[in-house]
Amino acid sequence: MANILVSDDEEMVHEVLRMALQLAGHEVMQAANGEEGVHSYRQTPVDLVITDLRMSPKDGLEVIRELKRDFSEV
Repeated sequence: MANILVSDDEEMVHEVLRMALQLAGHEVMQAANGEEGVHSYRQTPVDLVITDLRMSPKDGLEVIRELKRDFSEV
């Protein structure tokens, strides 16, 4: 079982991923955008981050770069 953070600005995507991942036995945290995703990871590191690439104000590539810069194990 993994702890997974889903960062996406579309609520339907959140729900589908959350349900599928939880049915597979994983714990799921959700973030409504990239800034919230980075903040959530800083508060509670997880095993895996799934992020949408097209979001604002911080897109998925910015999320990935920031997390990799500050947490090399991501």
